[in-house]
Formats: sequence, C-alpha cells, structure tokens
Amino acid sequence: MNTTIARKTVEEKGIPTKSLPKPSDVYNLDRSRNGEKTIKEFVSLEINSNGHIEQINAVVSEIKEMDLFLGHNWLVEHNPEVD
Repeated sequence: MNTTIARKTVEEKGIPTKSLPKPSDVYNLDRSRNGEKTIKEFVSLEINSNGHIEQINAVVSEIKEMDLFLGHNWLVEHNPEVD
C-alpha cells in the first residue's frame, strides 16, 4: 500500500492534486473492489516528524478515520522502530 491521503483532507485544505501517469485500481485485502475503485490523483507534501523534514507523494483516496496513511513504501525506506 502506498502512502495515502484522505480526499476530504485534500479538499478541506485546498491541496493541489496532480494526475497519476497510470491510474491504479483499488482492492481490499479480501480482493473485493474498494469504494474508490480507481486512484487517479496524487499530491506532493512536505512532512515534518520531530524535525526531520521531507517531501513525499501521497495518492488521494477515500480513507476514513485518519488524514494520512504512511504506506509500505515509506515504512521500508525509514524502517521505524515501533513500540
């Protein structure tokens, strides 16, 4: 799963989106189609975590209960220690 930002957050904050070169179909873990069906957009963000600042790209999708989901791609790159 890629890093994902909630569509509602993008709209509320007025974050400009860019089109993905190749849209991606979205599936749940049980292989059923997700409500979003196809991801077509992404945003570029600057995130700051305890003074560590970096640029990331996040796909835009309908996610609930959170604004941003740090995906497998981010976790592999940063290999955080989880308690």
